[in-house]
Amino acid sequence: MRKSFRRNSRRIDRSEFMRNFSCEKTEQSQENKWRKKEIIFAFLAVIISVFTLLWTVYQDFKKDKEEITINSFTPISNTNLSFSNFFRGKLITLEFGILLSNISDNTISLIDYKLEQVAEKSPESFPVQYNKMNQGFIDEDGKISSMPFIIKSGESRLVYIKTGIIIDENIYLKINDVYKQETGRKLSHVKKFTYKDLQYYTVKARIDIYGNSIEGETNQNSLGEKSFFSSIELENAVYPIFSLTFKSAKGNYFTHQYSEYKMNNF
Repeated sequence: MRKSFRRNSRRIDRSEFMRNFSCEKTEQSQENKWRKKEIIFAFLAVIISVFTLLWTVYQDFKKDKEEITINSFTPISNTNLSFSNFFRGKLITLEFGILLSNISDNTISLIDYKLEQVAEKSPESFPVQYNKMNQGFIDEDGKISSMPFIIKSGESRLVYIKTGIIIDENIYLKINDVYKQETGRKLSHVKKFTYKDLQYYTVKARIDIYGNSIEGETNQNSLGEKSFFSSIELENAVYPIFSLTFKSAKGNYFTHQYSEYKMNNF
């Protein structure tokens, strides 16, 4: 009986040990699962914190960011022009429309600008500056428009930059000849000469103010009203391209290139 009792006692002790061991393993397994979850939660918390920080930085950057789109337009047909003497030729002033649109969230103040001729055909040439190239800005009423240009968020401002363009003496004489044949006067004596008139007589002379050949026809009715149509091969044409750079009060720069034949940036 004693031996039997001892055997049963040993079996009971072993059974309890296995149960205890199993419980410990279960508890350790549960604990490991919780630790893994805690690590995952902590990792997610770090990711969320980093994302929140980046988003805050981005929003602050966006608030301070200045963005302006610039579009340019060829001179209005009835813009009055005049020729003035210049080195080895004439200087004519064209008024190019410049539309400044503020697409940022803040008001932008443009405090300064620079105008250069960057090329005659492509922007590969070095910048050129000459006297009377930059003649300042005027508004839609023809009045002088002075800086700063203050543009609120979502608003636009239209100004015209008066740009002096050099005409070679031989080109000027060809245009002057066809004008004299039709009117009996020289261009230097005319007081009212519009951009449309310039286009009309360049077509009549078969040459533009840059020396490129023009194809087309002109017509003038009994009332003196002029009409024309023309075409020019721009692929091989030579013409000046101007670079206009604005500086904001925050020190940002906005550059746009324009010319008589350069398309608008829409």
